[in-house]
Amino acid sequence: MPFKNFTAPLSLILILTGIALYLSYLVAAPFLGPLLTAVVLAIAFFPLHVRMERRVHGRGNAAFASLLVIVLAVLVPVALIAFVATIQLHGLVDAIGRRTAEGGGLDAYATAQVDRLIAWAGHYVDVSRLDLQDQMLGRLQNWSGALMGTAGGLLSDLTTFLANGLLVLILMFFVFRDGRAIRDYLARTLPLRASQLERLSDGVGNTIQASMFGILAVALAQAALLGIGFWILGIQGSVFWAAATIFASLIPIVGAATIWLPAAVWLLATGSWIKALILVAWGVGGIGMIDNILRPYVMSGRVELHPLLLAFAILGGVQAFGMIGLFAGPVILAVTRTLFELLGEELTALRLRTGQQQE
Repeated sequence: MPFKNFTAPLSLILILTGIALYLSYLVAAPFLGPLLTAVVLAIAFFPLHVRMERRVHGRGNAAFASLLVIVLAVLVPVALIAFVATIQLHGLVDAIGRRTAEGGGLDAYATAQVDRLIAWAGHYVDVSRLDLQDQMLGRLQNWSGALMGTAGGLLSDLTTFLANGLLVLILMFFVFRDGRAIRDYLARTLPLRASQLERLSDGVGNTIQASMFGILAVALAQAALLGIGFWILGIQGSVFWAAATIFASLIPIVGAATIWLPAAVWLLATGSWIKALILVAWGVGGIGMIDNILRPYVMSGRVELHPLLLAFAILGGVQAFGMIGLFAGPVILAVTRTLFELLGEELTALRLRTGQQQE
């Protein structure tokens, strides 16, 4: 029996430890998302923090300085882009309002645009047997309702988002300040050799930093593709919207579509429906697909994982954890691979020791 040498006090301690760990999980569960986000971001920006430590005296001061630089580098551009985007959106709403008012209202205007599209398609295919008008108008109404519902949901979640963001910043400060102490504590506590713990930590750090490079590469590529598309289609402010796409590409699932989809709606509302169709095709087939191709390729150069496995890890991580899944998915895969390697090495060493003892 593997437990025959367990004493009563040790057994009781193990039982109580298991209960305490479960209760600790219940307490920490609401904060696991912000905690994971803080740890991932702190590791991703740790090279910046190392440089900051050389210039700022004191662990707390260096941690605060690193956090301040990160916040300013992200919040200032986002605030500027949000301000200009708000002005642009007001112009879009006014333009759509004028167009629909000239056409007798939104429904009449949409019907007229659909009729124009059906008339154009009728030159190439027989549409007499298809009730395209009702189908397309129904789809437009469904899409508009879905967009309104999504907007309402985003507004209702704004308070939660801000609170979680503040918590992430606080946790990042402590990870920056006490990260090395936490690692040393784990090295003393975990029953792992120093080389094994170093392999695990290096795997996590390399994967997170590779994910950061992948995110930046995709953001720049999508920004360039969107800027080219806007310039070809004659949409004003192509350089600005390309810059906005760098930040929009970080949004899970929708990403750069938050930029080009409203532009397609604006083109449709102003009667340029051919340009709108071209932009949608470019957004889905070009801007959207580059993410699935470029990110795994860039990351595979820094992480010893197959690009296909990385692609599944990224997609699965986003589904499970949201935006932070861009980091968490590949990290989980890399740690799992390293653990299997360590397990194989330990089993091989155990077999060798057992064989030597039998001899």
